[in-house]
Amino acid sequence: MDPINDARFYESLIKLPHLRSPQDVRNIYDQLRQLDMFNTLYNAPLKAICASARFERHPPQHVLFREGQVATCWYILLSGSVFIDNHIYLPYGW
Repeated sequence: MDPINDARFYESLIKLPHLRSPQDVRNIYDQLRQLDMFNTLYNAPLKAICASARFERHPPQHVLFREGQVATCWYILLSGSVFIDNHIYLPYGW
């Protein structure tokens, strides 16, 4: 199933991590497991990612980070686009 169009995935992901049920974690896990970057990751690390992932929505032109800034997290783009190093990136499946 396409994570972009799975209502259960979004319903689970928008919950605060400490309020997620085991089924919510499983809903997130089932969708992320399908993405190339996660399909070879061991179960325990992926489940930890699913339990702690946060949903964020940002307005247009919002700066997530600047060049040279130390990264404290990473993002999975579900909708919209992002501009990095003179390239525009679109979500998975576009």
